[in-house]
Amino acid sequence: MENENENQVGELYVVGTRGYSAYEIAVQEGFEGTEEEWLESLVGPQGPQGPQGEIGPQGIPGTPPQLRIGRVDTLNPQQNAYVNITGTPSNVILSFGIPKGEKGDEGEPGPSPDLSNYYTKGEVDNLIPEVPTNISYFTNDSDYTTKSYVDGLIGDINDYLDLINGEVI
Repeated sequence: MENENENQVGELYVVGTRGYSAYEIAVQEGFEGTEEEWLESLVGPQGPQGPQGEIGPQGIPGTPPQLRIGRVDTLNPQQNAYVNITGTPSNVILSFGIPKGEKGDEGEPGPSPDLSNYYTKGEVDNLIPEVPTNISYFTNDSDYTTKSYVDGLIGDINDYLDLINGEVI
């Protein structure tokens, strides 16, 4: 059986006097300055651009970031618009500051709407004189309601009045 340490070389230490550092030699040769200044003097000018390296392998797909809108502030017209990006790379929050526009000129009047399929409040009063009503129940804020809606209500009211008067339809 061979000795397993047979092919190994032991460590050899030589003990001697300490030699000079490169900086100490530079000072002996006439360099004037600190060691830091000497190290900076060793840096040469920028070299030429090297050739383009090879394209690396495709990385693993990342998780798309979550994008949320934070605050949206209306600014005075003279202020500059801004976008602040906060959060983390995977949870991005965008906050906006948008200047209010200057007051524009008044536009041309739009076309009149076709109200032929609507009753006015006054017309509804005339159609249902027997029933005391709060007419605003039958019409919207524009003082108009659709004729088909009111005609259906009138039919329901007439059916109710017939029942009250004993005339079952």
